[in-house]
Order: sequence, then C-alpha cells, then structure tokens
Amino acid sequence: DPIVSGRIEIWGIYLGLPQVVASAGCLLAFGFLYYFVNRTETGIALQATAQDREAAGLMGIQTDRMFALGWGIGAACVGVAGALISSYYMVFPDVGIIFALLAYVTVAMGGFGSLIGALIAGIAIGLIEAAGAILVSPAFKYGIIFLCYLVVVL
Repeated sequence: DPIVSGRIEIWGIYLGLPQVVASAGCLLAFGFLYYFVNRTETGIALQATAQDREAAGLMGIQTDRMFALGWGIGAACVGVAGALISSYYMVFPDVGIIFALLAYVTVAMGGFGSLIGALIAGIAIGLIEAAGAILVSPAFKYGIIFLCYLVVVL
C-alpha cells in the first residue's frame, strides 16, 4: 500500500495526492538548496569554485572539497527526486534514462548555473509534456519536449 494515495480537487481539476505531495517535496527541497547555495558561506564558496577554480583556490577555498560537495549535493537531489517519484511511477533499472535526458533539457533551457531558471524550465517542461500528451498523443510527449529544446537551442 502506498503511504499517500487518493486525489484532491482544486477548481474542478482532480490532482493525485502522490503528485501533490511530490510537488510540495520538490519545492521544499528547492527552497533548501536555494538557501544553501545563495545564503551560506559554504554555498557561496561552492559558487566561487564553479565560476573560477583557480581564483577560488587562491582565496583559500578548498576546491577539491567543493567539487566533492557539488557531486554529493547532486546525488542527494537525485535521491530525493527518486524517493518522491517512486510513490506513483514504476521503478525499474532503465527508468533513469528519460529522466536524465529531461534533466539535461531542463538545465539547458533554464540556463546552466541558474537555480531559478531550472525551476521555471522544469515547470514549463512539465506543462508542455502534459499539453502534448493531451493535444497530440501520449506516445509523442517526450518528442514534443525535445523539439521545443531544439527550437530554443537553435
């Protein structure tokens, strides 16, 4: 039995409770990440290392630790995302491939290094995916997203 199940109605639209909980968890995790990266000394050191490793090292920042921390934060984000989505999406060994591609498209469309841009692009991609599944066909929903990505990049 799932921990969270059922649905809720908002303005005549029915939303699955697992998706609502996952969305809230995602926004909460984003808030923590945004605060950490922009408001803590370690987060600012992480940004400095990402922008210019040599200059950050000259300022006394241990750049190797910052790179390890960056990888750790990335892995933690993937773990949180997996835990949130597993309540309503089938989990199997190849499930991560499409999500990795969508994550790349999200970051590229939002701007590399921009947390707010990634959030906005993620919401836009979700809306495009849902609209594509309704208006065209569920079989082509990812193709529509990748087509939008090509339009933005080119």
